[in-house]
Amino acid sequence: MKKRKNNQLYLFVISATISYVIFSLICIHSIRTEKYVQNTYMKINDTYDLYRTENDNKIILYFGSRGFGEHRGVPSCDNIKEIAMNGEYIVGFLPGTSESGYRDDIKEIENKKACRGYFYINMYKENDEKFNLTDIDMEIKFNGKIKYMNSIDFINTFGEGSDDLMNIEGIIFINSVHGIKWTFFIYIFLNIATYIEKLKKNLDRKRIKNSFKKRYSRYSRLYNSRKRRKM
Repeated sequence: MKKRKNNQLYLFVISATISYVIFSLICIHSIRTEKYVQNTYMKINDTYDLYRTENDNKIILYFGSRGFGEHRGVPSCDNIKEIAMNGEYIVGFLPGTSESGYRDDIKEIENKKACRGYFYINMYKENDEKFNLTDIDMEIKFNGKIKYMNSIDFINTFGEGSDDLMNIEGIIFINSVHGIKWTFFIYIFLNIATYIEKLKKNLDRKRIKNSFKKRYSRYSRLYNSRKRRKM
């Protein structure tokens, strides 16, 4: 009984150690690669701003300083797919879908041609911007291909508004919770693996024992048979 308790404690310590090492490395990697930087806003110029949505997975282009004005009859373009900084220009691509996944107001978009296709905005000259462009238009304008970034990575690199300390604490907390959870998963897995290993050993022992019995029985019958013949 005592040996069994020691074995269980040993398995639990191994599980906790494995889990601790793995999630500590994940946590360190997340901090070293600045995953804690979660910027929420970037001012392009006095007319255009970029905002991260509350669920942190989409970037919105607002028309009007800090989103309070309207431009081209549409207050904002949702869900920038890719974006880049090319000299004094912000360039990007809009798939034409809202953050909820539905098409934007079709009449407004078709009339104003604002929220679909490629766009560029000059950060220093407010009247130097165009929307609803093709990739060919962009290549002609910028003399070649543009290296785009994921919109979230872009705002994290060039934007502002990240609460780094809180985000680091969040990374540590989340990895701690995952570490505790996976400790029990690993512990259960090791118990199952240990049980299977013991079961295999017992089966092997039974096979050897049965094999020995069969051989002994066969030799015994053979011996008795020869003995009877001599008699």
